[in-house]
Amino acid sequence: MGNSGENKSSLTLAEEATVGLLLALSEVGELPARPWPLVAACQVLTKRLPAASPYSAQLGLATDSVRGESVVAAWMLVLAEAGSVSSRGQMAYAAWIPAAGWIEGWKLAADNLPRDEAQAWIAAAQTLTRTLSIWRNASSAA
Repeated sequence: MGNSGENKSSLTLAEEATVGLLLALSEVGELPARPWPLVAACQVLTKRLPAASPYSAQLGLATDSVRGESVVAAWMLVLAEAGSVSSRGQMAYAAWIPAAGWIEGWKLAADNLPRDEAQAWIAAAQTLTRTLSIWRNASSAA
């Protein structure tokens, strides 16, 4: 993504893989439209991935405290344009729903993560699951 966090017509493979692998590993069926849980998971990846990981460079903008949420939101819009996710609901209930076939492909990729990166991805997926629980509880209360 560019420094502005604006939407573009395609994602790098690392950007799409970040979202796909996190959703596949966490086995979640939806993400809130405001992607703070996904940003939190990206922050865990940034801290835990080996420096040589091809994902490390892509995560810098996604975890930036000022622009991170807009960068990840732009990723989701591109995925929606590609048909990888669809939107549902409004306001506090607005969510992204991943396409089943798209997630299945990332489940296969998740099974083949490099050993030196696997623990970072698992920790990030656990963060995503925990933050989604917070979102669901807040949505229920709204």
